[in-house]
Amino acid sequence: MVTDTKYSDYIHLNAAFKDVFSFESDIDKESLWKRFIFTRSYKELLEHISFIFSEQRINERKGILLTGKYGVGKSHATGVLSHLLWDDFSIIQDMLTRAKQDMEETGSALYQFRQNHRFFPVILSGRDSGDVSDAKSFEYRLQIALERSLKKFGYSDQISEKTEFEKYSLWLQGLVADPKREEYLNLIENYIQQNSDFSSADELIDALDDSDIEGIRTITGFFNELDVPAPRHCDTSGYYDAVLAQLKKIDPSIAGIIIYWDEFTTVFSTAGKNNDANLLGLIQTWAEKASSNIYLYLISHQSPEALRGKYKALEDNLAVVSDRFVVADIRMDKITTYHLIAESLHVSDWSGFSSFLSKLGFTTKEYSQISTVCGQVFGEIYHRDEQVIKRTIPLHLYSVYVAGKLADLIGSAERSIFQLIHSKTEIETPFGQKLGFAKFLEQEPSNGSMSWYTIDQVFDFFYSDLADYEFDSLTEANVVKPLNAFTHYYEVAKSMGDDALKVFKTVVLMEMLNAKTQDPVLLPTKKNISNALVMTNLTNLDAILTNLVEKPILLAFDDERTGSKIFKTRYGGYDDEELEKAKQELLKNSSFEKFLEYNQTKISQKIKEALLDEPRIANGHADITIWSGAELTRKKQKIRELDATSRLNLIVVIPEKPADYDFARNELASLSSTYKNAIFALYEGSYRKRYEKWISACALQVLGQTRANRSIMDEAKRQIESEGDRLLSDLTRVSLFFRGATVTKADGFGTEVGLHMSQIYNRGFDSLKYAEFWKAPKINSRDIFEFYGKNLGRKAFEEHKTYYVKKIMELFRDNRDNILVDTKLLLKEDESYTQTSPIYEIVTKIRQYVVKHNGNWISVRVMIDALELERPPYGLCGWMESLIIAYALAEFASESRLEVLTGNQTPSKDATKIIEAINEVIKNKNSDRKIRYGSILENKLAKKLREIFALEGEGKTTLPEVTFKIRERINSFYSLPLWTIPYAYQEPQKQLLRDLINSLNSLLLETNTEKDISEPQIQAIIDKIEEIELQRTTAVWKYCFSQKAVSDGMKAYLGLHYPRLLLAYPSMENLTQALKNEVKEDIWTWQEQRIADVLALLNRSTEPPETPQNVHSSLEPEGVVIVWDMPQSDSPLPTFYLIERGESTDSFQILSKKLADSTRYCDSGAAAGKTYYYRIIAENPAGKSEPSIEVMQKILPPPPQLPLRIHSEEEYIEISWDIPDSTYEIKYYEVSRGESPKDFNQSEQIPYNTNSRQDYDVEPGKKYYYRISAVNSTGKKGQGSVSAPAKLLVTTPPPPPQQASVASEKGHIRVTWSHPASARDVVEEYCVYRNDGSGVTSVVHVGPSAETSWFDQKVRPGIMYSYTVSSRNKAGESACVNAGSFKILPEIPPIKLSVIEDEGHAQITWELLGDEYAIRNYDLRRGDRPDSLKIFKSFSSDRNSFTDDSVLPGRIYYYDLIAWNSEGAHRGSREAISFTSSVSIDIHAWEGTTKALIEANSKLFISSLRGIVSTVVDNGKMDALAADDKKLLLQVKTFLEELADE
Repeated sequence: MVTDTKYSDYIHLNAAFKDVFSFESDIDKESLWKRFIFTRSYKELLEHISFIFSEQRINERKGILLTGKYGVGKSHATGVLSHLLWDDFSIIQDMLTRAKQDMEETGSALYQFRQNHRFFPVILSGRDSGDVSDAKSFEYRLQIALERSLKKFGYSDQISEKTEFEKYSLWLQGLVADPKREEYLNLIENYIQQNSDFSSADELIDALDDSDIEGIRTITGFFNELDVPAPRHCDTSGYYDAVLAQLKKIDPSIAGIIIYWDEFTTVFSTAGKNNDANLLGLIQTWAEKASSNIYLYLISHQSPEALRGKYKALEDNLAVVSDRFVVADIRMDKITTYHLIAESLHVSDWSGFSSFLSKLGFTTKEYSQISTVCGQVFGEIYHRDEQVIKRTIPLHLYSVYVAGKLADLIGSAERSIFQLIHSKTEIETPFGQKLGFAKFLEQEPSNGSMSWYTIDQVFDFFYSDLADYEFDSLTEANVVKPLNAFTHYYEVAKSMGDDALKVFKTVVLMEMLNAKTQDPVLLPTKKNISNALVMTNLTNLDAILTNLVEKPILLAFDDERTGSKIFKTRYGGYDDEELEKAKQELLKNSSFEKFLEYNQTKISQKIKEALLDEPRIANGHADITIWSGAELTRKKQKIRELDATSRLNLIVVIPEKPADYDFARNELASLSSTYKNAIFALYEGSYRKRYEKWISACALQVLGQTRANRSIMDEAKRQIESEGDRLLSDLTRVSLFFRGATVTKADGFGTEVGLHMSQIYNRGFDSLKYAEFWKAPKINSRDIFEFYGKNLGRKAFEEHKTYYVKKIMELFRDNRDNILVDTKLLLKEDESYTQTSPIYEIVTKIRQYVVKHNGNWISVRVMIDALELERPPYGLCGWMESLIIAYALAEFASESRLEVLTGNQTPSKDATKIIEAINEVIKNKNSDRKIRYGSILENKLAKKLREIFALEGEGKTTLPEVTFKIRERINSFYSLPLWTIPYAYQEPQKQLLRDLINSLNSLLLETNTEKDISEPQIQAIIDKIEEIELQRTTAVWKYCFSQKAVSDGMKAYLGLHYPRLLLAYPSMENLTQALKNEVKEDIWTWQEQRIADVLALLNRSTEPPETPQNVHSSLEPEGVVIVWDMPQSDSPLPTFYLIERGESTDSFQILSKKLADSTRYCDSGAAAGKTYYYRIIAENPAGKSEPSIEVMQKILPPPPQLPLRIHSEEEYIEISWDIPDSTYEIKYYEVSRGESPKDFNQSEQIPYNTNSRQDYDVEPGKKYYYRISAVNSTGKKGQGSVSAPAKLLVTTPPPPPQQASVASEKGHIRVTWSHPASARDVVEEYCVYRNDGSGVTSVVHVGPSAETSWFDQKVRPGIMYSYTVSSRNKAGESACVNAGSFKILPEIPPIKLSVIEDEGHAQITWELLGDEYAIRNYDLRRGDRPDSLKIFKSFSSDRNSFTDDSVLPGRIYYYDLIAWNSEGAHRGSREAISFTSSVSIDIHAWEGTTKALIEANSKLFISSLRGIVSTVVDNGKMDALAADDKKLLLQVKTFLEELADE
């Protein structure tokens, strides 16, 4: 049937379809938010935050953080949520009903909540985020946003509470209107005009009324200058509380406020870049307001947890912030692409279109086929989603799927897909026809039957893009290979007919995309190929594939992993003989040790995963060393070195050959007796064969490198990694050697390692499993200083709001749960359980060490090493070590006698600085800091010095602090050295003071250089002070060390030695300044002889100086420079020079009066275009010289500022400017380049007649700034112009990441990758995709370009998760690389065991566990008591019964069963089951009936007989028998046991 009707008669493309939602402009557009699609991801979001509208979760209330990569719809989803939680019920009832249907329980709870309640929305956009620079501006944005929402919804006039802007405005209006405060108003007006952009108070009021933050800053700046607090401050938190209370009175349905804040990543970044802990603390505080029904809802593509690695200084703060939010992640599911396309296609007449499809042969059969393929592609799928897919007809569902994946290679998903859909292109190409989908709709159907836009047409449409795309020749070789094969075999496939060419293109495209994404849906199996071409009337697929293989164009092989036949394009192979030759060559030059070295990381990770319950190992405080058996002999010295370290050493030996195993077993038994703090492990078996297979894979790699064949190299790499993985699987049975004892474990490391560690660190804290104790030290250790000795000190920790601070109390409990500290947090030293505790022992040792060295600076690292705190038996590390040391020192800190030497070498008693010093030493073993515990005598001297120097109000109490303050006081207050004071006194006081001051100067010098001060030295100073007080009373100090006493002493000294200087310097300040000019040192260090020499020099300057000679001027870049000659050495010295300037020789004004420390002056205030005359006059205290001769200087205008223009191309960045007028006399241009607008590190000079420059020396992805300055003929540089940031024009997405992998970690999955080997700078972020086995691959994480791993905590046991990783920039996203797959096994449930009697035997049965538990085997245990069970039999995973015919009549047996899974985890039955056989044979009835008994029940007879013989043998009843009889009886027993087994 031929028809003129086309798809385009029914299907129209929606040109106005919008796929990007603006939080700012679109939030109230009903046409946009009401079309929202409730996806699975949105359902998960509502489940995360259901505490908002669910009474059952009211105690879980937190702030809300919505994360997700760019473009997944975070803003759209939030905009919809704001309407769902606020709009009138009648307006949104339809949407709520849909939510109730689509989202089940959660949707129902929301529906019920909205019938009576709603949340008032406060909206902040990315523009608000950009205006946040600190904590204060954060609060201002919140005030502005709430005021904005109140106006929007008509509540402003009903709310009496005022913002800070309103309060300041009202206050200022009152001030303007009050004539009595005119003087005050004038002060404000002057401040406004001098310090702001506002011209008057009225203009400032207008700004405040407009909520202009600059208005607030101007007001607060005024009060800061007056040093008084600003009035009418508004508490933002209280403002929100008050507004909510008033809103509830106005409208009782309002349950609370939700603050929706978009693009919050900017605020997190601002806090991180500025190290702003206050801003993060405020965010935390607002998150905690959830308890008041005021929710902070943030939208960010990165969470605080993800930013911790980027901003190390705020790592703890970010962790706390993260803890205050529930984090929800929104993703664009695979199915979302179909939703977007369905929205883009509009069917005008569905009834007519359905009828049209029926005529074309599209029936219920085809609909059924779509459903089947949907299930295979997506796994579980909602019926609604399946209907959406059907709305994309006639776009084949595989075409949509492939187009999205194909876009990963050449651009963004939306752009590429919608480019294809809206295109009306129809072009013949050398390899097919490029036909856009819109054109397809106009042309099809052409033959009266159903026509589909299929995967081969998608390939044709994007072929030129693929051919032109620059794939990475190394990392994307397997993507390029099928494309090259296509061009090579195209003509052959074409000659085989259209169907063969369609199949060939399908295989090529699927192979390319599978190589990039590892998506099983795109693996070119026969099933997937068939699904990709289903309903296309292709009936002979098997024959076509066979022909393509025979040509040969394709290769066909069976895949071990999937059990499917895979079709791929052909590529060259390799010669086996050549491979064997390469292998033998490698065996000569390699070793088994190299094999272990290559796989060391994998092996160590396997061991760590087996020991994750041991916090010391899980948190990196142990070293796992991997050696071969042959290495042990030459590694003994290394073992000694390892034993000397403070870390736990686990030395693992893997034997190459059986002989190595035997040697290592004997050697390790001996070594474990010598090195008692190390644990040695030996894997049983020999691993030579695994090594040889690895060498074969390495030989294949060499072959691929020789041939430059990427396919061979990729296969070799897969085999190399595979052999490493198989080695891990082989490493099961291991023997552990510890202190001479050996235990063998069948399934790898078990609890024995923990037992050994408890023996090594028997005075340590390995029983504490809380992970934070073992991580990096936290500053919260200072809380111990704060609460130590306080009445409710212990309670402060027990009830602390921060969980990990509350956990600190676990350190102060013993293993019997005794609390070791009293209510004041002091150790209960009288209790025996305290005296025997490790913490008492460690704290006592630390305190004794500090007291022993009191008065001296103590190296924290030396103390830790001397007390062996980090070595066995204590093994302190991490935060735990910081807490215990802090607790030990808290007693000294409480006495105010503990101080630390800070980074600038000043002492401090600040608790934070002390803890920071301790933490720094713990984190970095090579770092060291010093602390000091002052003596009582030292404190006495410090107190006396505070009194003498009037320092009581300074807050400094320790001797180093006081002496530091005295040095400052001499420099800035006295301005003269102390040795001048005795000159103001007569004998004998003069000598007493001289002795005291000499001793004080020595003390000042020694405390400044960290020298230890002896007790006799301190006592000698105290004695001298007391001797003076005895003669003159303590009142002597009021004058003795006053500013006047120092001045009087200097005057007396001058009167004695240099009386002329008293006339020359009537002001002591001038003399002091003259001394400072000559002596460039701190005043407290001035020695008497040095000052005498300087005063002798100054003494010569008591006559007027001579006229300055040889005066010259020149025009320099900084201004007019005037220079003159120094006076002759024997002539009077000038003190000052007067520089005079005039515009003629008849009139001069003093330009400057400068100290005579140089003979150069620069006049930077000369006006351009003028001519000036200069002359110099010298002056000293005796008078002035005559003026010098005049010099003339003409001034050029300053070079102008030159605005820069920027233009970027793919290969260069061009800058250009305008050439200035010739009157400026420009000599050249200085052009600089830098990677920030403040740091320019490359400069060059450009000739004056040039106005542009092209910069080719730039790297892709980097941002550059340019600065240009014009330089005139005098060398003066004009003001520079800085360009806007510029980058090379980016046209291609970044290369993909490398070395992606997955691993299990604490029951979750960690995905890791490395940066691309080249072009790392063009990566802006990484995307992690996850497939949960349902066929749906979605984005689960987007991280910054610095990130190389991500921890997936949202995984469920029993599901195989597959991960891929891509990199992305503004030009698009790279192809995904496969990181691998991993399944977390579910916890094994208790085994249901049954034991019944069967003819005197124990018949044991159990329920088999399902495949999802991956059970490897069952162990049946038996014993005569429940607590003495031993493994009796082992069974395979498919066995579920066993008959124990070895039971003896009348005896009680206990059984239980243990199931083991493939990861080594196990679980037993709930309790041991007892069994007693009630069947027996009367031994007295045997005579004459033995034959009959055997015939009746041979098993029972033999077991009974065996029981009798065992009773005789095992119970010591053979002692009376002869040796031959004993031997015979033992043989009978053995025979009966063997017979019982038959």
